[in-house]
Amino acid sequence: MSLVNYWGNNHQADLTEKMHYSYLNDYEDDGFLFEECFFHQFYVINRFPYPKLLEDIDNFAKLSRKTQERMLQTQYKVIQKVLYLRGRNLIYVSKDNECLQRVNIMKSLYPDALFVTITRPSEKFMNSYLTLICQSAYCKSGVDVTLIPNWEPMQRTVRVEAAHQTIEFFDSLSPEQKLGFSFDRLTQNIKDSVELVYRQLGLSLTPDQAEYLKNLDTQQNLRDAGYKTSSQEFQEFEFFDRFAAEVDKNHEALLKSINLIK
Repeated sequence: MSLVNYWGNNHQADLTEKMHYSYLNDYEDDGFLFEECFFHQFYVINRFPYPKLLEDIDNFAKLSRKTQERMLQTQYKVIQKVLYLRGRNLIYVSKDNECLQRVNIMKSLYPDALFVTITRPSEKFMNSYLTLICQSAYCKSGVDVTLIPNWEPMQRTVRVEAAHQTIEFFDSLSPEQKLGFSFDRLTQNIKDSVELVYRQLGLSLTPDQAEYLKNLDTQQNLRDAGYKTSSQEFQEFEFFDRFAAEVDKNHEALLKSINLIK
């Protein structure tokens, strides 16, 4: 499993791996449960790249309340089982890039959860995202989605809606329920940013964890991406860029407040 590339075994898969490293034995985000078990998540579109399908495969509000609750209760039981099998009083870390349509129900299911978001200016994250999504779709479907007229407009519309949902949700949370990190500060201060999460949860890093994260800091700062993205501008994201700038400012202040900033 550790030798099997999730994206396949060809040149396109090698390029996609540089953008999103993934092998079959890797830890993955909870979104895979919704994508590959329930078949109801945005990234299903990469397997069947027909923009008109999006209304049926990524519209959580369109589902009946009973179906919504059943899906989220299934996720809840999976998390319960994982924690039970680990056999200790542990905190479960869930990563899900496409949870915003479900997040309000999740908030009620996990009242003690700490929600963490990572933001980036639109010129950087959208150019990176569009490059990755085209590669991902090609690896999963064999279709060059750049030839589909409605593909990029659909992607931009979905990301704008997700940006609005992110701001709305995080504005609804109390300071104790949330942390916001900027992508640049996080990748330049991995150990220190993770320590901020631990502190908010009332935990401390072990010496081994701290050493591992220090090494990760070094690796990240020496990393060569190995691919190029385009340089489009995205005027429709001006509102989100303001939010990202505020998150960056707050992230800097948090690091300074505990004398961790480099």
